[in-house]
Amino acid sequence: MIETVLDRSLFATMSPEDQQAYYVEHGFVLLPGIVSPRHMERIADEVSGSPRYDFTGKWPGPALEALI
Repeated sequence: MIETVLDRSLFATMSPEDQQAYYVEHGFVLLPGIVSPRHMERIADEVSGSPRYDFTGKWPGPALEALI
């Protein structure tokens, strides 16, 4: 049985000000939906098979660059 540790619904209605205050107090904030599932798929496709993950020489593709 998987137990929910963090109630994500709290973050869905946060204003930018609420997000900032939460971050200041807790050190993190979740931003639901900020990256689409399709964009995450594109990133996974770009980095799959990459021999390294620090990308110091070259970004693996435009989807990861857009995320940054």
